[in-house]
Amino acid sequence: MEFYRLLCIDPGTKVTGIALFEVWTDTKEGIYVHSEALKAEASDNWFDRLDKMLTKVVDEALYPYLPDIVLIEQPRHFFGTSKGQGAMNSGAIEKVAALVFAIWGAVHIIAGDEKEVECVLVPVNKWKGNVPKEVTQKRILTHWGIHFTGWTTDDEADAIGIGDWYIRKQLGFTPKKTT
Repeated sequence: MEFYRLLCIDPGTKVTGIALFEVWTDTKEGIYVHSEALKAEASDNWFDRLDKMLTKVVDEALYPYLPDIVLIEQPRHFFGTSKGQGAMNSGAIEKVAALVFAIWGAVHIIAGDEKEVECVLVPVNKWKGNVPKEVTQKRILTHWGIHFTGWTTDDEADAIGIGDWYIRKQLGFTPKKTT
C-alpha cells in the first residue's frame, strides 16, 4: 500500500486553518487525518503576529506531518464587498501574502535535499467558487462525515474544503468517511 501526505492551508495572520489527509494511490482513496485552527496571540505589531503564525505552522503542521504536497489558498481581494474593501484598505492581503511566502519558503527549507515537496497555490475561485461557507461545510459532511461544531472555525473548514476539492475533483479519488 502506498500513500502520500497532503497538507492544506487556509492562511491568515490571526487564524490559519490546516488539514491533513492521506492519499492512497493503490485504492484511490483519500483519508482525513487531522485539522485544526492555529491561532496567533493578538498583537498590535503584525510582524510579531506573522512570526508567531509561521512558527505555529512550522511547529504544528510541517514538522510533525512532513507532507509530500502542500496546498495553500492563494490570497486575493474580494472586490465589491465591505469585507473585501476593508481588507484592501488595511493591507491585510499583503500581510497574508507575506505569510504565504514565508510558509512556501519554510516548506522547502524543512524538506531540504531529503524530500521533494510539491507546494501549490490554489485560487479560491478554483477550489470553492462563490459558494457560501455553509455549502462547503455541507459538502465536507456529505463526503467525509466531518461535523462542524462551535469549535470548528471557517479557516479550518476551508482547509478541509481545499483537500476535498483536490482529492475528489483533481484526482477523482473517493473520500473515506470518518466514523
